[in-house]
Amino acid sequence: MDRRPSLKRTAAFTLIETMLSIAVGALVILLVFSIYHTTMQVVRGQAVRQERSGRAHDALREISRRLACAMEYTAPETVSFSVLPAEESKTGFPELAFISAEAAPGLRREWYRPVAVKITCETDGRNSRLVETLKPMSGPVTTNTTVLAEGAAAFSVRVYNGEEWLEKWPQPEQPVLPRAARIRIEFPPETGRDPAETEVFIPAGNAVSPSEPR
Repeated sequence: MDRRPSLKRTAAFTLIETMLSIAVGALVILLVFSIYHTTMQVVRGQAVRQERSGRAHDALREISRRLACAMEYTAPETVSFSVLPAEESKTGFPELAFISAEAAPGLRREWYRPVAVKITCETDGRNSRLVETLKPMSGPVTTNTTVLAEGAAAFSVRVYNGEEWLEKWPQPEQPVLPRAARIRIEFPPETGRDPAETEVFIPAGNAVSPSEPR
């Protein structure tokens, strides 16, 4: 009888099989991480675009609110309402300037004061933004500048005189205030953000006569 111990074969991975398994596992992990990273970038980009788009609409609401309170203001060297096209503006962007009414701080709610409003774009060479500058026409003169929309690439203003939309105001033989204004904010194409646009009725620029005599 042969008493030598028998050698049993045991199932195991060879060195090449182990290395191949590690390589395949690393590729799978890399692929999953790449998909996750891309998905997170898309989600972040959408969130940023939605946030900025919301800010653009907030900017339009702020401009609309100011325009609805536009008023004729008679004072030396003061223009109640003006629109400058980009080629005539010092900033290279269209400029909208007018006199509006705002609640006087620290006083009763029904007391208002005139304030000069100027809206245009400014740039630092890399980024551009839509800004609003407010300057009270009475009381302590404190100029306040607020960023309305970050990343705005273009800002356009057109006003309506009752017959046509114009890119410049005032016009000869026209009233002090136009009847309406159309505001448009545009963004760089690579941002994927849609332009924001609105039309504002200017009450003070529309003469309303009663239908029946009183």
